[in-house]
Amino acid sequence: MQITAGMVKDLRERTGLGMMECKAALTETDGDMAAAVDLLRKKSSLKAEKKAGRTAAEGLLGIASAADGSAAALVEVNIETDFAAKNEKFRAYVVKVAETALARGESDIAKLMADGLDAERQALVQEIGENITVRRAAVLKAAAGEVVGSYVHS
Repeated sequence: MQITAGMVKDLRERTGLGMMECKAALTETDGDMAAAVDLLRKKSSLKAEKKAGRTAAEGLLGIASAADGSAAALVEVNIETDFAAKNEKFRAYVVKVAETALARGESDIAKLMADGLDAERQALVQEIGENITVRRAAVLKAAAGEVVGSYVHS
């Protein structure tokens, strides 16, 4: 099957990966879009494993607060460079991790990363090209009659 520029563009928009990687995946799967997405996911996890040994010492804190002030979650997500920490997709991922920690009331990293967050992390590692780790999380709950507030200076 002939791989068209439109197919490559569509796959690139779905995955956020480079054109050459998308074209190679489509070529390898004979133009099957779903198979190409699966192939890229598998390659993403392999690339993430290779980068896992690299030090991720920069990053961001993310805070999510309940609208009524009854609880808040604070997470630390690390990446290799301060430049990459400014990436919009990385920033959005930090927010998502914090919101997920709050929604689940979960501060255990292994449990927090289950159900898709780790797969998203691996895809982001492939896209950005740097190791990303969720280092720690804390969920704070207000006592009766109290509220939890937060502020992040950016």
